[in-house]
Amino acid sequence: MYLTLTAWLASAPQGLIPAAVWPWTVLSDLDTLAAVGAAAVLLWLYLYYAVRNERQRLQRANEIQETLYIYTRLAGELSIAERLGSPSQGDRNELLRRLQACKAAPYLTPHLHEQVQACLRDCDRARLELLHRSLEREIHKLTEERTRLLRRQHAPGWGLTWWRLISPAALPAAAGGSLLLIWQLWHESAGLPGSWHDWPHLLLWMRCLSGLLGIMGLYSALTLQRREYPNALSNLLSLAIAALALILWMGEEAAPYVLGAQLLLFLLGFRLTGGRSRKERPYVGHPDLMKMDPELHSMEQRTDQRAEEPAEEHTEKHADQDAL
Repeated sequence: MYLTLTAWLASAPQGLIPAAVWPWTVLSDLDTLAAVGAAAVLLWLYLYYAVRNERQRLQRANEIQETLYIYTRLAGELSIAERLGSPSQGDRNELLRRLQACKAAPYLTPHLHEQVQACLRDCDRARLELLHRSLEREIHKLTEERTRLLRRQHAPGWGLTWWRLISPAALPAAAGGSLLLIWQLWHESAGLPGSWHDWPHLLLWMRCLSGLLGIMGLYSALTLQRREYPNALSNLLSLAIAALALILWMGEEAAPYVLGAQLLLFLLGFRLTGGRSRKERPYVGHPDLMKMDPELHSMEQRTDQRAEEPAEEHTEKHADQDAL
C-alpha cells in the first residue's frame, strides 16, 4: 500500500498535491524511514519533558514547603530568645540546633547562610535580631511564591494551560530545527563544486551556524527559569540573537554579517549580565563590610530599613483586614 501511494504521489501533477506533502515524494525509502524514526524520537522527547516538567513543579513545591518548615521553626526559636532576653542553656542548645538545621534548607540564600554562620560563631542579641528580620523577609517571599505556585497548579489560567502543552515541545522543536539545518547543509554542500574551504561552502557553513545560534537563543529565552536568571537583559539578548537569524531568509550572502552580530551579542552578554545581585552583596552588620567602609555600611543599613518599612505596613494592613 505504501509503494502504491508513493507511486501515485510521484506520478500525480504537482499542483494536485499540497505543498506540505510534495517533498516526501522525492525521498527514498531510507530517507522516509529516517524521517519516521526522527519523528518518533521527537515525540518521545515531548512526552519525556512533559512528565519531567510536572515532576519539577511538584519538587519545587516540596522544596519550598520544606524550606518554610525549617525557617518557621528557627523563627519561632528566635522569637522566644528575643522575648526571654536571657534564655536558658536548654533554649540556647535548641536554638543552635535550629541554626544548624537551617543550613540544610533547599532555598537557603548565600545572604542568609552568612548570617547563620555569624550567629553560630557569636550568638549575641544584635546578630539574632538581624537574622530574625532577614528570616521573616525570606519567609514572606517564599510564602507568596508557594501561594502563586499552588494557584497555578490547581487553577491555571487560559494562557498557562496552553503554555504547559506547548513548553515540552521546545526542546524537540529545537532539536528538529537543528537537524533540519544540518541536513540542509549536507544536501546543499553535496551539490556544490569545489572543496569545503571555498567561499560558497563557507557561506553555507556560516548560515548553518547562525541558524543554530538563533535556535539556541530562542530556546534559552523561552525555557530559562526566572528564579535562576532574574535579569531580563539575558532574555532580551537571547531574543535578539534569535531575531537576527531571520535575516538569513534574505539570502546566504548575509550569513557572515548575521553570524558576526550574533557572536558580538553573545560576548556582550558576559559583560552586561555579570554583575553581582543584591543578595550576593554583604549584608548589614557583616564584619568585612564594617571594616572596609563604615559609610557604606551605614548607607546599606538605611537602605534595608527603608525596604523593611513597606513590608511591615503591608503586614499590618492585612492584620487589620483580618481583624475586621
